[in-house]
Amino acid sequence: MKLDKEKLLKNDTVALKELERVCRECARIGASSVGALDFVDDIVQEVMIKLLTEWIRDYNPEREVEPTLISAAKFV
Repeated sequence: MKLDKEKLLKNDTVALKELERVCRECARIGASSVGALDFVDDIVQEVMIKLLTEWIRDYNPEREVEPTLISAAKFV
């Protein structure tokens, strides 16, 4: 999925809800690979905070975001 960077920077409710959905999917994948499924909610929260406060400015809207989110979820 490609994120709508401009809408996310403006805190658009629909864009944030879609981001939460994709973060949850990626967090489940990342958490399951490291045996941390009990922490999916915490992982979603941490990844979303990191993305919205740090990564979003450098995010290229032409790239798919899932690989980055899955990788981040493994480390959170």
